[in-house]
Parts: sequence; structure tokens; C-alpha cells
Amino acid sequence: MAKGPRGERRPADVNARAVMIAKIATGEIADAAIIFAIVVMSSAIAYWQSFRSGIAVRRLREGVAPTATVLRDAAWTERLAKRLDLDLTIRPRGRPR
Repeated sequence: MAKGPRGERRPADVNARAVMIAKIATGEIADAAIIFAIVVMSSAIAYWQSFRSGIAVRRLREGVAPTATVLRDAAWTERLAKRLDLDLTIRPRGRPR
């Protein structure tokens, strides 16, 4: 079975290719060319949508990245949790600012 850009199954592409092969075998080349164009456009649109959704997911993950409130240079600041230094004081949750 055909796979999309992210590995998802695409049974419509398989069916369309089978019909295209049957059309070529029966001599209906114009119909086969139309089906081929539809399959190519469908694959391109699916790839583009998956690409764009990947960008959206990446942006959402960056927007909800875990942060920590840390004491640095006598001031409390928000920092990304994955970029914390070992010498910082981290404010526990629920503590007043």
C-alpha cells in the first residue's frame, strides 16, 4: 500500500494507480493521463499539508516549552527548563514572587 510523507497509508493512491494501469491496458491513454495527474496532485497536496502541519506542531511545542523561574543576578527570571545552569536557584512552584 502506498505511504504518505509521514508513513500513513494512502489506499486511494493504490486504487487510482490500479485504475490507471487498467486504462492503459485497455488503450484509454487520455483517461490514464488524467488519473495520473490527479494522483500526482493528490500526493503533492498531502505532502504540503503534512509539511505545514509539522511546522505548526513545532511552533506549538516551542510555545508551550517548560520553563522554570530562576534566581539570577538577584532577580527572578523565566528560563527554558532545558537550558538551566547548575548554579541557579530554582523557585519551587506555589511560592509567592
